[in-house]
Amino acid sequence: HLFVSSLNDVRNLIPHAKQKLNNDGSVWISWQKEPKQATDLNMHTIQHVAEKNGFITNEPILLNDNWWGIELVN
Repeated sequence: HLFVSSLNDVRNLIPHAKQKLNNDGSVWISWQKEPKQATDLNMHTIQHVAEKNGFITNEPILLNDNWWGIELVN
């Protein structure tokens, strides 16, 4: 499970997660629903980076009042 606060976090962490997973593995990425600072981080940017790295993305879900999550499947 990766908690990210910027698109740079996503770009840096997704390739590392990909290397560590088994062929049928998955990883969750979570980000704040309404970050305190403006950010380029959202469902679409995360999905784009994940798919460029060979992941299949599921629909994001609202984990609680503050956090979104999306499962990336290897």
